[in-house]
Amino acid sequence: MEIEQLEIRDFIKQNRPMDQLRDEDLDEVSGALEIAYRRNGETILEIGQHNGELFLIRTGAAEVVDKEGALCGQLDVGNWFGYNAYLNNGVVSRRITAIEDCLQYIIPEKCFKHILDKYESIARHFSEEKSKRLRQAVSDYQGDHHAQLFSSKVREIDNQPVVM
Repeated sequence: MEIEQLEIRDFIKQNRPMDQLRDEDLDEVSGALEIAYRRNGETILEIGQHNGELFLIRTGAAEVVDKEGALCGQLDVGNWFGYNAYLNNGVVSRRITAIEDCLQYIIPEKCFKHILDKYESIARHFSEEKSKRLRQAVSDYQGDHHAQLFSSKVREIDNQPVVM
């Protein structure tokens, strides 16, 4: 295996849940993937588009926006995306746009499906990821003392002393 392939293989293995792959499956994934470069501002996945591939960000960052245009999150090095569409009959429900020049590893649908079929723990990871993120966001919101400002009435904060 060439040094570049070994670096790709090592990077994939560093990122959950692919750290669970056996060596032969890791070799298959790293050999099957495509590498894509997206410039800052370029749309990676568009709402309504069909997608069955799994993306891994190697360098750069991207943002996730819903159909109303609300920011749902940001992705950076080591984050996976595209699996929500795969689990949703292939339909993309959120736009993913590069917010920095972005290098991605793309695992083809056939290879991704093979991994999900072979590794129940990996399939569970991707199916549970969405609800886990939602629970974490709610927990973060409730634990953030600045969140009070989002849920406070104006009359409760307009009589506070001005800080200079």
